[in-house]
Formats: sequence, C-alpha cells, structure tokens
Amino acid sequence: MSRKRKAPKKIQIVDPKYKSTIIPKLINSIMYDGKKTVAEKIIYDAIDKIKSKSKDEPITIFNEAINNIKPDKHPKYCVRIVSEVRANIKAELKENFSAPDSKYPVIVTTSKLLSTGIDIPTLKNVVLEKNMKDVDDFKQTIGRGTRLNLTDKPFQEKFWFTIMDYRGPSELFFDPAFDGEPYDWEIENWAKGKKKTTKKKTKRKKKTEDVTSGIKQKDRPVVDGFEVDMASRSFYKLDADGNRLKMFKFEEYTKEKIRELYPDKMQLYKLLKQPEKRKAFKEELEKLQINIHELQILTDNTDKDAFELVVSIAYGGKVLPRREKIEKIKKRQPFKKYKEIAGKVLDVILDLYADVGYRELENPKNILQLPQIKKIGSPVEIVREFGGVKQYQNAVDSLSQIIYEK
Repeated sequence: MSRKRKAPKKIQIVDPKYKSTIIPKLINSIMYDGKKTVAEKIIYDAIDKIKSKSKDEPITIFNEAINNIKPDKHPKYCVRIVSEVRANIKAELKENFSAPDSKYPVIVTTSKLLSTGIDIPTLKNVVLEKNMKDVDDFKQTIGRGTRLNLTDKPFQEKFWFTIMDYRGPSELFFDPAFDGEPYDWEIENWAKGKKKTTKKKTKRKKKTEDVTSGIKQKDRPVVDGFEVDMASRSFYKLDADGNRLKMFKFEEYTKEKIRELYPDKMQLYKLLKQPEKRKAFKEELEKLQINIHELQILTDNTDKDAFELVVSIAYGGKVLPRREKIEKIKKRQPFKKYKEIAGKVLDVILDLYADVGYRELENPKNILQLPQIKKIGSPVEIVREFGGVKQYQNAVDSLSQIIYEK
C-alpha cells in the first residue's frame, strides 16, 4: 500500500564551527541530564586538544577516529590464537598485533600464547576470562598491558591500561608473594599522640601538612620507572536486563549508594553530629568501596570536610573549605560558657580540624597529647578545667554538633 504523502525529508544538523554532521550527533549522545552546554564543551575542548598536539587539521583526525571505531567487518579484526597455528603466529603477531602502525588485528583471544615473549606497546585492555591461581602466570599476563608507549603519534601514546576481570584472578594483587605487601592508599594520620620513650625529644614543626597530602612519596606505584597516581576511578555493573555492562564514575556511584542508604539529607547531617555514628557511617561506605579521602583527592577537594563532600555529591549544595567554615563559627564565639583555658583548648581543636579534617574530633584522649594542646597545659590540668573527664569528653563531642549544624 502506497503512502498518501511523501515523508518529509529529515534535515541534518550541521556543526557551525567545523561544518560537520557528526559532531552534533556526538554531542547529543554524550549529553547527560539535559546539559547540552557541558556536552559541547567536552567535545570542543577535546578537538582543541587534538589541534595543540598535531599539525593536521583537528576535524580530519576527529573523522578518522570516528571511522576507526565504526563496526569493522575485516576478517582479521578479531583473531583467535591457538596452539595448532603456533608456528605461523609469531611472525604475524610481531608484524601486526604488536606493531603500533598496524591496523589489524584489533582484538586477540588466547589462552597462554600471549603471556610471554611479546611486547605490545599500544595494548590498553586486558580481559581475564579464566581462573588463575599462579602468581607468575597472572603477573606475565597483565604484564602485557603495563608497557608505556611514549610517542607523539596520535592515538598511539599510552600511559594507562584497563584490566577487565570476569573470574577474580586480580585478587592476586593482594598476595604479598606478588610484589610485597599490598599498597594501601591510606592517608597518614597527622598528629597522632606519641608514647613516651627514653629517646631525646625532637621539636615538632609548628606548621603541619594537610592530611590529604600525606600519601608517602616512596609508596607511590611505579610503572616502567614512572611514578603514577590514581587519576580516576570507575565502577561497572550489569543493566536491568543483565546484558550490558554500564560504567559509573566514582562520584555517580557514590551518589547512587548514598541516596539508597539515606533518602533524607537531614538524616545524614543528624548522623554526622554523633562521633560514633559518623565512624560507623565511614565503615559502611568502605564496605561499598567508597573511600571518603580518595573522593577528596579525585574531586580536588582536599580542603573541604570529607563527610560534607559526600553529602554534597549525593544531594548537591555548596561545601565551604574547612578553614573558611571555622572562621565563621569562631565569629559566633561558641565557647563563652567555658573557662578561659577550656575555651582556648576547644579553639585549638577547631584549628586542627580546619587543617586536617574530622579526625581530630574522634579521639579526645589523643588530643590531650598533641603539642598544640600541651602548650596550654598538662592533660590533668586541662581535664580539671572542664570539670572532669566526662565533661571534657562531652565538650569535644559538642564540636561535632557545631561543625555539622545545618
């Protein structure tokens, strides 16, 4: 049956800057939550970056990149390497798969024939789909991806690689037999009270480091002689149908989990005012693989309160830097009811919080051992000024009420 009228011709939108019909489609496909201006900025910034790194026209390289990721029907796009063809495969691998300038093959599947004896500079994805219990076997397999490729050629430089583990062998990373004790991205606890020793005391520097800069330099991971840091972190999970893996940025994952646990923002702030519940909340997040200090570093917010940052990611809202927040609190003179020395102690604790965060609110006993507090008086003298141990404990706990007041 013929149509009564012709279907209207669909007008293709053309990008005004590069006269491209592909760029508008790409902008629409990455647009998140209706923020088209953000999507446009991402695309145009990426093209500008291409321009700064290449002599060729950026739109030419852009179009070439789009063509490279289109579905490819080349017979050698994906190659299966098995022992039956081992005699012929070495030469093919050296010339093709391991050569940065070679276009094919793009994907190679094998059991053990790529574990040793081959260098693949541009390999960016290692997919593990078999059980591994031998550390050396695991080390050799992932070692194919650890090679850096320092080059000026577009799309060939490599400073990272991804491990996609479907069987769990990456747990061998945590085996001391792999390369020593596993590295812990734990941030140093600043200003812990030291036990008395017979050694001569050394003066502590007045100026203290920010807690988030406390990752030991000597403990940073090293790949091919280069020290590396974690620049981003993502999570993958299956969609509702169980067919596709969906990637979530660390911040998106955090937002989803926090909203599931605490649908009410004010419920969270009520929890943060209580030191014990705040500690339990932190442990609950760690079970979900959410490290609040790691979140500070990844979002470049090390000067802000870690817990308030989590709330802000989940529910939005501005978070003031700790120092700015404490200055505002001090203007209200919250310690009028205390004696002079007791008020001074609480004032110093607020300054410590501004420098290093919530940790100085968690252990009132350790606070008495800090050099800044000892300048005011001995632990016994300070506790007496508050009227006793319980009163001192309550006064320190009340700081959480002041800091997390909403």
